Amino acid sequence: MNLTYTLTFADYKAAQRLHRRQSHLRVASFFFWFAIIPILAIAGVVAIILNERHPFLKSGALLWAVEGGLLWLTIYLPAWQAYAMRKCFKQIFPPGRTDGSSSIDIDADRIVSTVPGVSEGKFFWTGIVAVAQDEKVTLLYIRKHAFLFFPTQAMSPAQRNELNDLVARHLPKVKS
Repeated sequence: MNLTYTLTFADYKAAQRLHRRQSHLRVASFFFWFAIIPILAIAGVVAIILNERHPFLKSGALLWAVEGGLLWLTIYLPAWQAYAMRKCFKQIFPPGRTDGSSSIDIDADRIVSTVPGVSEGKFFWTGIVAVAQDEKVTLLYIRKHAFLFFPTQAMSPAQRNELNDLVARHLPKVKS
């Protein structure tokens, strides 16, 4: 199966989201930093307002300090994540290269991933640790935290079936 596709930033974001969903610890960490921290920041604002009207703390300085840190994290983390994701995506391709064309060649023996003018990687099925797939992107893990990815939408139904057969043949079954 030979697949030529154009990588977009949306594909890269989908790959990162799918990778994050592969571990309960990554899901919990994401939930903590991007849901719990903002909720605590809102609760801190409410506590400051209540403390101003009906003082329950002798000194609100500690409350203001904690709230300042929470608000900073609430604003900084999403902005940093967006910046870091864009930067990492841009590093896939050399400066000045505007097209995101790539290809992957998968057969019974090996996988060859090519970004023309940048890199070519050859991986044998024995080196593939896991596979994750959703309707947007397919990840082939070469290590626990390193993966090859390509858009699932670029594959025809026959190619998807071929990939599923190769994965079933070469990867060990996961014990449930």
